Amino acid sequence: MAFDINVKRKEQPKLKIEERISSFLETVKPFIKEEILEQTKRCLSCPNPKCVEGCPIHLPIPQFIKAIGEGRDEEAYDLVFNVSPLSGICAIVCDQAKQCEGKCIRGIKDKPVNIGAIHRYISFLDYYKKPNICIKKDAKVAIIGAGPSGLSCGYELAKNGYNVTIYEKESSIGGVPYFGIPQFRLADKELNNALKPFLDVGISFIFNSKVKLDDIIDKFDAFYIAIGTQISKKMWIKGEDLPGVISGEEFLKDIKIFHNLDKYKDYKNIFVVGAGNVAMDVSRTMRRLNKNVTIVYRRSIDEAPCRKDELDEAKEEGVELKFLTNPVEFIGKDKLEQIKLIKMELGEPDASGRRKPIEIPNTEYLLDADCVVLALGSNIEEDIVNGIDLDHHLIKVNNHQTSNPKVFAGGDCVTGSNTVVHAVKAGLDAAKEIAEYLK
Repeated sequence: MAFDINVKRKEQPKLKIEERISSFLETVKPFIKEEILEQTKRCLSCPNPKCVEGCPIHLPIPQFIKAIGEGRDEEAYDLVFNVSPLSGICAIVCDQAKQCEGKCIRGIKDKPVNIGAIHRYISFLDYYKKPNICIKKDAKVAIIGAGPSGLSCGYELAKNGYNVTIYEKESSIGGVPYFGIPQFRLADKELNNALKPFLDVGISFIFNSKVKLDDIIDKFDAFYIAIGTQISKKMWIKGEDLPGVISGEEFLKDIKIFHNLDKYKDYKNIFVVGAGNVAMDVSRTMRRLNKNVTIVYRRSIDEAPCRKDELDEAKEEGVELKFLTNPVEFIGKDKLEQIKLIKMELGEPDASGRRKPIEIPNTEYLLDADCVVLALGSNIEEDIVNGIDLDHHLIKVNNHQTSNPKVFAGGDCVTGSNTVVHAVKAGLDAAKEIAEYLK
């Protein structure tokens, strides 16, 4: 692979805006091979690659780019898959602009290498091989939660010979990517391909099982809690219990899994509170249902935690944005009719490191609203982990070990709402700690 200074960064093709808001087809399409080979020529093959530092799971980025650029496709696939069994999902939903591409040396004076597009292409090459399972060990490990963190942990442990059982309250594996990320961002075909390896390493799955730790604590030698966060946070303001005020997670699952489009057919003026990725997914889904949608966020655009490209796509698709604005009341008699908003300003940094939003007195105003979707994050179902120390409604850990030495935890149930790749990292790291504990 020869570096070529003249090759310009190319973006993956997108559907036209009118096509996007009239269907749930995948918005961003993958490159074809010729485009990938051209983009590999932009990589500097840095001896001290900052892009690897920017990747939470430290994928060998220069190595897989070099391999694919030189026609060693199977080697490129192995380099990716051997680090992350959920590589395909991460390649599509990761925020590369803040992670690997954000650290790319090429991006200092030019545009960064399109690492995400190359990673995506490699992840779906047809070179999957069933892993060699180590000699079976006697130790039994239970995992509660079959999302990215639980799957990653279970995969590593099963591959290394441990007897793994994963309890999942839903009817399928996948967690948030399966139940919550819309198809226009993560198509079913790519999702299902990415999940296949987890059904191929001898893990025992028990579905539709909302098990509690107390119920099984004596049946296994170690545990990994990867339950994510299920209890949607509230604003605790007047009118929050009115019909028409719902959670983002509830809405996304309604549309993706249950196809309950009729449930929302009478809503016209939608307000989405929050500016994370869930808020973007909700607002863009509502646009595809032909709704008027406004995102309300109490901080400025610079503090919005969502992916920048998701925000840009929401704006392109007709979502209105009201930053430095916050609801103070939801108004209606038998159902939601109006939302009362107040203008905000930013003060000194708070505990999160971001500037604290402060209400500006006497700036309240009313707007008509028949649906408000709260996308404010969520907390864990605490009764699942009764007896384990918590901290602010999340599981307290030392590395990944909880207050019970045989119980480990990771992912959103420890950190709060976070990205898929951070959940994967927690699962992979916890697998090593559990194996060390069982020795």
